[in-house]
Amino acid sequence: MPLAAVLDSLFGFLLNWPPLLAVLSVSLFISILSLIVTKFTTNQTEMKRLKEEIDANQKKMKTLRDKPEEMLALQRQTMTVNAQYFRHSLIPTLVMLIPLGLLFNWMGGHFGFEPLHPQEVFSATVTLEQKAAGDVLVKPGEGLEVVGNDTLVLIEVEGWFSSSKQATTQLKGVEGNHSVTFTANNQSVEKEIIITTTSKKYAPINEVYKDSVITSVDLGNQKLQVFWKLGWLGTYLISAILFISVLRKLLKVY
Repeated sequence: MPLAAVLDSLFGFLLNWPPLLAVLSVSLFISILSLIVTKFTTNQTEMKRLKEEIDANQKKMKTLRDKPEEMLALQRQTMTVNAQYFRHSLIPTLVMLIPLGLLFNWMGGHFGFEPLHPQEVFSATVTLEQKAAGDVLVKPGEGLEVVGNDTLVLIEVEGWFSSSKQATTQLKGVEGNHSVTFTANNQSVEKEIIITTTSKKYAPINEVYKDSVITSVDLGNQKLQVFWKLGWLGTYLISAILFISVLRKLLKVY
């Protein structure tokens, strides 16, 4: 079973929840999991000793502002203790790295953008190599239609390190899974389009193509604002900091 399908089976139920509740639930789950991993992969007695020594040194430094030499010596000592604490915490960090990466990738693919809805006009931007010439032909699949001209004129775009050419079209369609074909210089690529009223699923926003004069196609889905003006990642990071701060004390993890 593909990894994406495994993640969908494990976390797909979150797609039926309000985005804020879903992101907070993932944040809480990861926070608890990371603290459990930390508790059982580190010497908590030693971690506690190091943390208490760091806290004590920081308090003492506040009383040594008029004694710069003693303060400097204590700062060096604290840096050494911090380095020891960091080495101990490195193991749980490495253990959590792959699960976090997989889950972040899944979240970005499901909570990063708004889905497309029936008859909603959206853009598709085609990027081509600099050597590309002529026009881009757009051929929508069944259930899709081009809004405007189906032959696109290329424009040059200057990037940081290289230049390329782009063309943008507008599309709309009925509910369902569709595809649209772009052809330039006798080479064609196909882009998946998902239009829905019942789920938060959307096709990959950026599709990259190899061995083609067309290098990528980007869809114009609106970004999903989960909380206030924050996307899923900003909401996750803020909530995770709060959850870990509280749970660390409750679970007595150092």
